[in-house]
Amino acid sequence: RNSFDVDGAVFVKDTPVTVRWRQDLGGENSASRYLLRTQIDGAGRKRFGFDTNGVIDGFVDVTIDAAVDRGNLKRAVIELNFLGAAIDLSAIHWRKSSNRPARARAVVLPQSDGSLIFDAIEFRADDLFAIGHLELDAENDVRRFDLSRLTVGRSDLSLSVRPRAPQGFIAAIDGRRLDFSPYLSDFLNDGDSDLPPLELSLRVDEILIGQGEKLLSATGGGLYDGKRWLDVNVSGGFGVENKSLAFVIRTEKGVRRVTINSADAGSVAQAVGFTDNAVGGQLTLAAKIDDTKLGSPIAGRIQIRDFTLVKAPTLTRILTLASLQGILELLGGGDGISFVGLDMPFELKEGVLHIEEGRAFGPALGVTASGSFELNTDNADFSGTLVPAYTVNSLLGNIPVLGNLLVGGEGEGVFALTYSVHGKADQADVQVNPLSALAPGFLRRFLTLLEARPRGAGDD
Repeated sequence: RNSFDVDGAVFVKDTPVTVRWRQDLGGENSASRYLLRTQIDGAGRKRFGFDTNGVIDGFVDVTIDAAVDRGNLKRAVIELNFLGAAIDLSAIHWRKSSNRPARARAVVLPQSDGSLIFDAIEFRADDLFAIGHLELDAENDVRRFDLSRLTVGRSDLSLSVRPRAPQGFIAAIDGRRLDFSPYLSDFLNDGDSDLPPLELSLRVDEILIGQGEKLLSATGGGLYDGKRWLDVNVSGGFGVENKSLAFVIRTEKGVRRVTINSADAGSVAQAVGFTDNAVGGQLTLAAKIDDTKLGSPIAGRIQIRDFTLVKAPTLTRILTLASLQGILELLGGGDGISFVGLDMPFELKEGVLHIEEGRAFGPALGVTASGSFELNTDNADFSGTLVPAYTVNSLLGNIPVLGNLLVGGEGEGVFALTYSVHGKADQADVQVNPLSALAPGFLRRFLTLLEARPRGAGDD
Protein backbone atom coordinates (compact mmCIF):
# COMPACT_ATOMS: atom_id res chain seq x y z
CA ARG A 1 0.00 0.00 0.00
CA ASN A 2 1.11 3.56 -0.79
CA SER A 3 -1.08 5.38 1.75
CA PHE A 4 -3.30 4.90 4.80
CA ASP A 5 -6.50 6.60 6.08
CA VAL A 6 -7.49 7.44 9.64
CA ASP A 7 -10.98 8.61 10.65
CA GLY A 8 -11.89 9.99 14.04
CA ALA A 9 -13.00 12.92 16.17
CA VAL A 10 -11.03 15.37 18.29
CA PHE A 11 -11.65 18.48 20.38
CA VAL A 12 -9.85 21.62 19.28
CA LYS A 13 -10.22 24.53 21.70
CA ASP A 14 -13.31 22.84 23.17
CA THR A 15 -14.87 22.49 19.72
CA PRO A 16 -15.64 18.98 18.37
CA VAL A 17 -14.03 18.33 14.96
CA THR A 18 -14.34 15.22 12.81
CA VAL A 19 -11.12 14.32 11.00
CA ARG A 20 -10.21 12.16 8.01
CA TRP A 21 -6.45 11.88 7.59
CA ARG A 22 -4.89 10.38 4.47
CA GLN A 23 -1.14 9.91 4.53
CA ASP A 24 0.89 9.09 1.43
CA LEU A 25 3.80 6.71 1.92
CA GLY A 26 5.88 7.78 -1.04
CA GLY A 27 9.13 8.58 0.68
CA GLU A 28 10.54 12.11 0.56
CA ASN A 29 7.62 13.44 -1.52
CA SER A 30 4.94 12.01 0.75
CA ALA A 31 2.10 14.40 1.57
CA SER A 32 -0.72 14.49 4.08
CA ARG A 33 -4.31 15.43 3.45
CA TYR A 34 -6.77 16.38 6.18
CA LEU A 35 -10.52 16.70 5.76
CA LEU A 36 -11.94 18.56 8.78
CA ARG A 37 -15.61 19.19 9.56
CA THR A 38 -17.12 21.14 12.44
CA GLN A 39 -19.97 23.42 13.45
CA ILE A 40 -18.87 26.54 15.27
CA ASP A 41 -20.81 29.23 17.13
CA GLY A 42 -19.87 32.72 18.30
CA ALA A 43 -18.06 31.54 21.42
CA GLY A 44 -16.11 29.00 19.39
CA ARG A 45 -15.09 31.64 16.83
CA LYS A 46 -13.72 33.80 19.65
CA ARG A 47 -11.70 30.85 21.02
CA PHE A 48 -10.13 30.44 17.58
CA GLY A 49 -9.41 34.17 17.34
CA PHE A 50 -12.11 34.93 14.75
CA ASP A 51 -14.36 37.39 16.58
CA THR A 52 -16.75 38.75 13.93
CA ASN A 53 -17.95 41.67 16.12
CA GLY A 54 -21.63 41.00 15.48
CA VAL A 55 -21.33 40.50 11.72
CA ILE A 56 -22.11 36.77 12.11
CA ASP A 57 -24.49 35.52 14.79
CA GLY A 58 -25.20 31.80 15.10
CA PHE A 59 -23.81 28.46 13.93
CA VAL A 60 -21.62 28.08 10.84
CA ASP A 61 -20.83 24.68 9.29
CA VAL A 62 -17.13 24.57 8.33
CA THR A 63 -15.36 22.12 6.00
CA ILE A 64 -11.59 22.34 5.42
CA ASP A 65 -9.73 20.19 2.89
CA ALA A 66 -6.03 20.80 3.65
CA ALA A 67 -2.88 19.54 1.94
CA VAL A 68 0.21 19.42 4.19
CA ASP A 69 3.79 18.64 3.17
CA ARG A 70 6.40 17.99 5.85
CA GLY A 71 4.32 19.80 8.43
CA ASN A 72 3.73 22.88 6.27
CA LEU A 73 0.29 23.83 4.93
CA LYS A 74 0.48 24.01 1.15
CA ARG A 75 -3.14 24.50 0.18
CA ALA A 76 -6.56 24.44 1.79
CA VAL A 77 -10.08 24.65 0.42
CA ILE A 78 -12.51 26.18 2.93
CA GLU A 79 -16.28 25.85 2.56
CA LEU A 80 -18.75 27.62 4.87
CA ASN A 81 -22.48 27.05 5.21
CA PHE A 82 -24.28 29.98 6.89
CA LEU A 83 -27.77 28.46 6.97
CA GLY A 84 -27.85 28.53 10.78
CA ALA A 85 -26.40 32.03 11.13
CA ALA A 86 -27.61 35.59 10.72
CA ILE A 87 -25.23 37.94 8.86
CA ASP A 88 -25.16 41.74 9.03
CA LEU A 89 -22.90 43.45 6.45
CA SER A 90 -23.96 46.97 7.32
CA ALA A 91 -21.22 48.56 5.18
CA ILE A 92 -23.07 47.37 2.05
CA HIS A 93 -26.55 47.38 3.65
CA TRP A 94 -26.99 43.62 3.27
CA ARG A 95 -28.46 41.37 5.93
CA LYS A 96 -29.69 37.81 6.14
CA SER A 97 -31.53 36.01 8.90
CA SER A 98 -30.79 32.50 10.05
CA ASN A 99 -32.55 29.76 8.04
CA ARG A 100 -31.89 31.71 4.84
CA PRO A 101 -29.28 29.92 2.70
CA ALA A 102 -25.82 31.36 2.11
CA ARG A 103 -22.54 29.64 1.27
CA ALA A 104 -18.92 30.70 0.84
CA ARG A 105 -15.83 28.99 -0.60
CA ALA A 106 -12.16 29.97 -0.93
CA VAL A 107 -8.79 28.41 -1.73
CA VAL A 108 -6.10 29.35 0.83
CA LEU A 109 -2.49 29.48 -0.39
CA PRO A 110 0.15 30.26 2.31
CA GLN A 111 3.22 32.13 1.02
CA SER A 112 6.86 31.81 2.08
CA ASP A 113 6.90 35.36 3.52
CA GLY A 114 4.08 34.55 5.93
CA SER A 115 1.37 36.21 3.84
CA LEU A 116 -1.83 34.48 2.74
CA ILE A 117 -3.67 34.40 -0.56
CA PHE A 118 -7.38 33.61 -0.64
CA ASP A 119 -8.08 32.71 -4.25
CA ALA A 120 -11.30 31.80 -6.06
CA ILE A 121 -13.43 33.38 -3.30
CA GLU A 122 -17.11 32.80 -3.89
CA PHE A 123 -20.10 33.87 -1.80
CA ARG A 124 -23.65 32.91 -2.75
CA ALA A 125 -26.95 33.95 -1.17
CA ASP A 126 -30.41 34.49 -2.61
CA ASP A 127 -29.75 38.22 -3.17
CA LEU A 128 -25.94 38.47 -3.06
CA PHE A 129 -23.26 36.95 -5.27
CA ALA A 130 -19.54 37.71 -5.18
CA ILE A 131 -16.38 36.33 -6.81
CA GLY A 132 -13.03 37.64 -5.69
CA HIS A 133 -9.44 37.46 -4.53
CA LEU A 134 -7.87 38.53 -1.20
CA GLU A 135 -4.26 38.91 -0.08
CA LEU A 136 -3.19 39.42 3.56
CA ASP A 137 0.33 40.33 4.62
CA ALA A 138 2.24 38.62 7.43
CA GLU A 139 0.43 40.81 10.00
CA ASN A 140 -2.96 39.82 8.52
CA ASP A 141 -3.56 43.32 7.13
CA VAL A 142 -5.22 43.63 3.73
CA ARG A 143 -2.69 43.97 0.93
CA ARG A 144 -5.14 43.51 -1.93
CA PHE A 145 -8.83 42.79 -2.30
CA ASP A 146 -10.62 42.42 -5.64
CA LEU A 147 -14.18 41.47 -6.46
CA SER A 148 -14.44 40.78 -10.17
CA ARG A 149 -18.22 40.48 -9.74
CA LEU A 150 -20.49 41.75 -6.97
CA THR A 151 -24.24 41.68 -7.26
CA VAL A 152 -26.16 42.80 -4.19
CA GLY A 153 -29.74 43.99 -4.43
CA ARG A 154 -29.91 46.02 -7.65
CA SER A 155 -26.16 46.68 -7.80
CA ASP A 156 -23.98 44.90 -10.34
CA LEU A 157 -20.34 45.99 -10.27
CA SER A 158 -16.69 45.19 -9.64
CA LEU A 159 -14.52 46.46 -6.77
CA SER A 160 -10.78 46.84 -6.20
CA VAL A 161 -9.33 47.79 -2.79
CA ARG A 162 -5.76 48.64 -1.78
CA PRO A 163 -4.34 49.96 1.53
CA ARG A 164 -3.85 53.72 1.83
CA ALA A 165 -1.16 55.30 4.01
CA PRO A 166 -1.31 56.12 6.85
CA GLN A 167 -4.72 54.47 7.28
CA GLY A 168 -7.79 53.39 5.35
CA PHE A 169 -8.11 52.16 1.81
CA ILE A 170 -8.14 53.19 -1.83
CA ALA A 171 -11.19 51.75 -3.60
CA ALA A 172 -12.27 51.74 -7.24
CA ILE A 173 -15.84 50.87 -8.27
CA ASP A 174 -16.58 49.96 -11.87
CA GLY A 175 -19.49 48.22 -13.55
CA ARG A 176 -23.03 48.34 -14.82
CA ARG A 177 -25.02 49.60 -11.86
CA LEU A 178 -24.64 50.98 -8.34
CA ASP A 179 -27.78 51.26 -6.23
CA PHE A 180 -26.98 54.28 -4.07
CA SER A 181 -30.46 54.47 -2.49
CA PRO A 182 -29.52 52.52 0.69
CA TYR A 183 -26.47 54.74 1.20
CA LEU A 184 -28.22 58.08 0.69
CA SER A 185 -29.13 58.52 4.37
CA ASP A 186 -25.55 57.53 5.38
CA PHE A 187 -24.21 60.21 3.05
CA LEU A 188 -26.57 62.89 4.38
CA ASN A 189 -26.06 61.91 8.05
CA ASP A 190 -22.34 62.06 8.82
CA GLY A 191 -21.01 59.53 11.31
CA ASP A 192 -23.69 56.86 10.78
CA SER A 193 -21.64 54.72 8.38
CA ASP A 194 -19.36 51.79 9.23
CA LEU A 195 -16.99 52.63 6.36
CA PRO A 196 -13.27 53.06 7.16
CA PRO A 197 -11.31 56.07 5.83
CA LEU A 198 -11.60 55.80 2.07
CA GLU A 199 -10.32 57.33 -1.15
CA LEU A 200 -12.92 56.36 -3.73
CA SER A 201 -13.07 56.51 -7.51
CA LEU A 202 -16.01 55.29 -9.56
CA ARG A 203 -17.08 54.74 -13.14
CA VAL A 204 -20.44 53.05 -13.60
CA ASP A 205 -23.05 52.97 -16.32
CA GLU A 206 -25.77 54.06 -13.92
CA ILE A 207 -26.24 55.04 -10.29
CA LEU A 208 -29.73 54.51 -8.86
CA ILE A 209 -30.80 57.32 -6.51
CA GLY A 210 -33.98 57.62 -4.48
CA GLN A 211 -37.30 56.92 -6.17
CA GLY A 212 -36.13 55.34 -9.43
CA GLU A 213 -33.96 58.24 -10.62
CA LYS A 214 -30.68 57.40 -12.38
CA LEU A 215 -27.34 59.14 -12.86
CA LEU A 216 -26.08 57.79 -16.19
CA SER A 217 -22.45 57.43 -17.31
CA ALA A 218 -21.41 58.45 -13.81
CA THR A 219 -17.78 59.27 -13.10
CA GLY A 220 -15.99 60.82 -10.16
CA GLY A 221 -14.71 60.08 -6.70
CA GLY A 222 -14.46 61.23 -3.12
CA LEU A 223 -12.44 61.29 0.09
CA TYR A 224 -13.98 59.96 3.34
CA ASP A 225 -12.17 60.39 6.66
CA GLY A 226 -14.13 57.76 8.61
CA LYS A 227 -16.76 60.27 9.79
CA ARG A 228 -17.66 62.49 6.84
CA TRP A 229 -17.09 63.01 3.13
CA LEU A 230 -14.54 65.82 2.80
CA ASP A 231 -14.09 66.02 -0.98
CA VAL A 232 -16.49 64.72 -3.62
CA ASN A 233 -16.80 65.27 -7.36
CA VAL A 234 -19.43 63.24 -9.22
CA SER A 235 -21.10 64.00 -12.53
CA GLY A 236 -23.31 62.36 -15.15
CA GLY A 237 -26.61 62.53 -16.97
CA PHE A 238 -29.67 62.67 -14.73
CA GLY A 239 -33.43 62.33 -14.98
CA VAL A 240 -35.70 61.10 -17.73
CA GLU A 241 -34.05 63.32 -20.34
CA ASN A 242 -30.49 62.50 -19.20
CA LYS A 243 -29.66 66.11 -18.39
CA SER A 244 -26.38 67.12 -16.77
CA LEU A 245 -25.81 66.98 -13.03
CA ALA A 246 -22.64 67.79 -11.09
CA PHE A 247 -22.17 67.35 -7.33
CA VAL A 248 -19.09 68.79 -5.62
CA ILE A 249 -17.82 69.03 -2.03
CA ARG A 250 -14.62 70.91 -1.20
CA THR A 251 -13.23 71.24 2.35
CA GLU A 252 -11.09 74.07 3.71
CA LYS A 253 -10.35 74.94 7.35
CA GLY A 254 -13.13 72.75 8.73
CA VAL A 255 -15.81 74.08 6.40
CA ARG A 256 -17.23 71.96 3.59
CA ARG A 257 -18.59 73.83 0.61
CA VAL A 258 -21.24 71.99 -1.39
CA THR A 259 -22.43 72.85 -4.89
CA ILE A 260 -25.04 71.06 -6.99
CA ASN A 261 -25.77 72.07 -10.56
CA SER A 262 -28.45 70.29 -12.57
CA ALA A 263 -30.49 70.94 -15.69
CA ASP A 264 -33.40 68.96 -14.17
CA ALA A 265 -34.22 70.39 -10.74
CA GLY A 266 -37.48 68.44 -10.46
CA SER A 267 -35.76 65.06 -10.80
CA VAL A 268 -33.15 66.01 -8.18
CA ALA A 269 -35.86 67.13 -5.73
CA GLN A 270 -37.71 63.86 -6.25
CA ALA A 271 -34.57 61.71 -5.92
CA VAL A 272 -33.62 63.13 -2.50
CA GLY A 273 -37.23 62.95 -1.24
CA PHE A 274 -37.75 66.72 -1.07
CA THR A 275 -40.83 66.96 -3.31
CA ASP A 276 -42.56 65.13 -6.16
CA ASN A 277 -44.32 68.27 -7.38
CA ALA A 278 -41.60 70.09 -9.34
CA VAL A 279 -40.91 69.46 -13.04
CA GLY A 280 -37.82 70.59 -14.94
CA GLY A 281 -35.79 73.66 -14.08
CA GLN A 282 -32.15 74.70 -13.87
CA LEU A 283 -30.90 74.09 -10.31
CA THR A 284 -28.02 75.77 -8.53
CA LEU A 285 -27.41 74.92 -4.88
CA ALA A 286 -24.55 76.46 -2.92
CA ALA A 287 -24.11 75.68 0.77
CA LYS A 288 -21.48 75.43 3.46
CA ILE A 289 -21.29 72.84 6.23
CA ASP A 290 -19.44 74.26 9.23
CA ASP A 291 -17.80 71.32 11.01
CA THR A 292 -16.12 73.69 13.48
CA LYS A 293 -19.51 74.25 15.14
CA LEU A 294 -21.58 71.80 17.20
CA GLY A 295 -23.90 69.78 15.00
CA SER A 296 -22.24 70.94 11.76
CA PRO A 297 -24.97 73.44 10.73
CA ILE A 298 -25.64 73.92 7.02
CA ALA A 299 -26.34 77.33 5.49
CA GLY A 300 -26.91 77.99 1.83
CA ARG A 301 -29.10 79.07 -1.03
CA ILE A 302 -31.20 77.21 -3.59
CA GLN A 303 -31.93 78.89 -6.92
CA ILE A 304 -34.06 77.39 -9.69
CA ARG A 305 -34.93 78.89 -13.08
CA ASP A 306 -37.82 77.96 -15.37
CA PHE A 307 -39.66 75.16 -13.58
CA THR A 308 -43.25 74.01 -13.23
CA LEU A 309 -45.18 73.12 -10.08
CA VAL A 310 -47.89 70.43 -10.33
CA LYS A 311 -50.37 69.02 -7.81
CA ALA A 312 -48.81 70.53 -4.68
CA PRO A 313 -51.26 69.66 -1.82
CA THR A 314 -50.45 72.54 0.57
CA LEU A 315 -50.43 75.17 -2.17
CA THR A 316 -53.72 73.72 -3.46
CA ARG A 317 -55.32 74.33 -0.05
CA ILE A 318 -53.98 77.90 0.06
CA LEU A 319 -55.31 78.66 -3.42
CA THR A 320 -58.67 77.13 -2.51
CA LEU A 321 -59.02 79.31 0.58
CA ALA A 322 -57.91 82.34 -1.44
CA SER A 323 -60.57 81.57 -4.11
CA LEU A 324 -57.97 81.80 -6.90
CA GLN A 325 -59.84 79.36 -9.10
CA GLY A 326 -57.98 79.99 -12.35
CA ILE A 327 -54.57 79.34 -10.83
CA LEU A 328 -55.99 76.38 -8.91
CA GLU A 329 -57.14 74.77 -12.16
CA LEU A 330 -53.65 75.17 -13.62
CA LEU A 331 -52.13 73.44 -10.59
CA GLY A 332 -54.60 70.58 -10.27
CA GLY A 333 -55.74 69.61 -13.74
CA GLY A 334 -53.85 71.73 -16.22
CA ASP A 335 -50.21 71.96 -17.21
CA GLY A 336 -49.13 73.21 -13.79
CA ILE A 337 -48.00 76.65 -12.67
CA SER A 338 -44.92 77.97 -14.44
CA PHE A 339 -42.30 79.82 -12.42
CA VAL A 340 -39.53 81.92 -13.85
CA GLY A 341 -37.38 81.61 -10.76
CA LEU A 342 -37.03 80.50 -7.16
CA ASP A 343 -34.62 81.95 -4.60
CA MET A 344 -34.53 80.23 -1.20
CA PRO A 345 -31.92 81.05 1.45
CA PHE A 346 -31.91 78.29 4.08
CA GLU A 347 -30.23 77.02 7.22
CA LEU A 348 -30.35 73.45 8.52
CA LYS A 349 -29.49 73.25 12.20
CA GLU A 350 -30.27 70.58 14.83
CA GLY A 351 -32.77 68.87 12.52
CA VAL A 352 -34.72 72.03 11.72
CA LEU A 353 -34.81 73.64 8.27
CA HIS A 354 -35.14 77.43 8.46
CA ILE A 355 -36.12 79.52 5.43
CA GLU A 356 -35.89 83.31 5.52
CA GLU A 357 -37.65 85.32 2.81
CA GLY A 358 -37.72 82.62 0.18
CA ARG A 359 -39.61 83.52 -2.98
CA ALA A 360 -40.78 82.01 -6.24
CA PHE A 361 -42.25 84.04 -9.09
CA GLY A 362 -43.85 83.47 -12.48
CA PRO A 363 -46.37 85.06 -14.85
CA ALA A 364 -49.42 83.73 -12.98
CA LEU A 365 -48.27 83.62 -9.38
CA GLY A 366 -45.66 84.85 -6.94
CA VAL A 367 -45.05 83.29 -3.52
CA THR A 368 -42.92 84.35 -0.57
CA ALA A 369 -42.23 82.14 2.44
CA SER A 370 -40.44 82.36 5.78
CA GLY A 371 -40.48 79.83 8.59
CA SER A 372 -39.21 76.45 9.69
CA PHE A 373 -39.70 72.73 9.10
CA GLU A 374 -38.76 70.01 11.63
CA LEU A 375 -37.31 67.06 9.69
CA ASN A 376 -37.92 64.47 12.43
CA THR A 377 -41.57 65.37 13.09
CA ASP A 378 -42.63 66.86 9.70
CA ASN A 379 -43.97 69.90 11.58
CA ALA A 380 -44.15 73.04 9.46
CA ASP A 381 -44.44 76.65 10.62
CA PHE A 382 -44.49 78.99 7.63
CA SER A 383 -46.04 82.26 6.62
CA GLY A 384 -45.78 84.45 3.57
CA THR A 385 -47.49 86.25 0.73
CA LEU A 386 -49.39 84.98 -2.30
CA VAL A 387 -49.33 87.28 -5.33
CA PRO A 388 -51.73 86.44 -8.20
CA ALA A 389 -50.95 87.88 -11.63
CA TYR A 390 -47.40 88.44 -10.45
CA THR A 391 -46.17 90.14 -13.64
CA VAL A 392 -48.84 92.87 -13.56
CA ASN A 393 -48.36 93.38 -9.80
CA SER A 394 -44.61 93.76 -10.22
CA LEU A 395 -45.02 96.40 -12.92
CA LEU A 396 -47.13 98.51 -10.53
CA GLY A 397 -44.38 98.17 -7.95
CA ASN A 398 -41.98 99.98 -10.29
CA ILE A 399 -43.79 103.32 -9.79
CA PRO A 400 -41.31 105.65 -7.99
CA VAL A 401 -42.00 106.16 -4.23
CA LEU A 402 -45.65 105.06 -4.53
CA GLY A 403 -44.59 101.63 -5.77
CA ASN A 404 -42.72 100.83 -2.57
CA LEU A 405 -45.77 101.77 -0.49
CA LEU A 406 -48.11 99.73 -2.68
CA VAL A 407 -45.93 96.60 -2.92
CA GLY A 408 -44.35 96.55 0.52
CA GLY A 409 -41.34 94.31 -0.14
CA GLU A 410 -39.42 92.23 -2.63
CA GLY A 411 -41.52 89.42 -4.07
CA GLU A 412 -44.81 91.02 -3.00
CA GLY A 413 -47.38 92.90 -5.08
CA VAL A 414 -50.19 95.43 -4.94
CA PHE A 415 -52.89 92.76 -4.95
CA ALA A 416 -51.75 89.97 -2.63
CA LEU A 417 -52.84 87.77 0.25
CA THR A 418 -50.99 86.66 3.34
CA TYR A 419 -51.09 83.01 4.41
CA SER A 420 -49.78 80.76 7.16
CA VAL A 421 -49.16 77.02 7.46
CA HIS A 422 -48.82 75.31 10.87
CA GLY A 423 -48.63 71.64 11.84
CA LYS A 424 -47.67 68.35 10.20
CA ALA A 425 -46.99 68.75 6.51
CA ASP A 426 -49.81 66.46 5.34
CA GLN A 427 -52.35 67.72 7.92
CA ALA A 428 -51.24 71.31 8.41
CA ASP A 429 -53.61 74.08 9.45
CA VAL A 430 -53.69 76.50 6.50
CA GLN A 431 -55.02 80.04 6.91
CA VAL A 432 -55.42 82.88 4.41
CA ASN A 433 -56.19 86.51 5.32
CA PRO A 434 -58.67 87.77 2.68
CA LEU A 435 -58.49 91.36 4.00
CA SER A 436 -54.83 91.57 3.06
CA ALA A 437 -55.74 91.20 -0.62
CA LEU A 438 -57.34 94.66 -0.53
CA ALA A 439 -54.54 96.38 1.39
CA PRO A 440 -51.46 98.02 -0.10
CA GLY A 441 -48.10 96.65 0.90
CA PHE A 442 -47.43 98.75 4.02
CA LEU A 443 -50.91 98.01 5.44
CA ARG A 444 -50.60 94.30 4.63
CA ARG A 445 -47.40 94.13 6.64
CA PHE A 446 -49.17 95.86 9.55
CA LEU A 447 -52.01 93.29 9.38
CA THR A 448 -49.47 90.49 9.42
CA LEU A 449 -47.85 91.92 12.55
CA LEU A 450 -51.24 92.05 14.26
CA GLU A 451 -51.89 88.41 13.36
CA ALA A 452 -48.53 87.38 14.80
CA ARG A 453 -48.98 89.37 18.09
CA PRO A 454 -49.81 87.04 21.02
CA ARG A 455 -53.24 87.68 22.50
CA GLY A 456 -53.42 88.54 26.18
CA ALA A 457 -56.23 87.72 28.62
CA GLY A 458 -57.74 91.19 28.25
CA ASP A 459 -57.55 91.43 24.42
CA ASP A 460 -60.78 91.69 22.46
